[in-house]
Amino acid sequence: MSVSRRLLLEVLEDVGVDPARVHWDYSGRFMYGRTCFGFVGEDADLVWFFTELGRRLGRDEDDAGFTEGDVDELVRALRTDEMGLDKIYYFPSVDLPVEPAGGPGDESEALLTAPVDADELGDPDVERDRRVDRELGL
Repeated sequence: MSVSRRLLLEVLEDVGVDPARVHWDYSGRFMYGRTCFGFVGEDADLVWFFTELGRRLGRDEDDAGFTEGDVDELVRALRTDEMGLDKIYYFPSVDLPVEPAGGPGDESEALLTAPVDADELGDPDVERDRRVDRELGL
């Protein structure tokens, strides 16, 4: 997959998702400690996310390798967890590379690489995941 974290973050910011609600280390149901990219929002945020990704196909030189197949892969990988009034949309089968920040003092590094605490997200399956991790020796 040739989509970058930077592109995903830019798209989410463009559609109005707060960068603090973007998570690079989300562990959802039945992931047993594995982590992936996800974001917290409403159904409309998800629609706008995919709409904006479609608009950007082949437009940005920095993401010239980003293809229709990448969008298809994201759509097929999509999973959701309920979080009260919101949901987290996450993509367990999509691997994204860790990207270096733009330079010294670049605050975007925290947004691109920061881990997320599952307790902070209100994941109802945290205790079950921890128990399974212990049983598997992870």
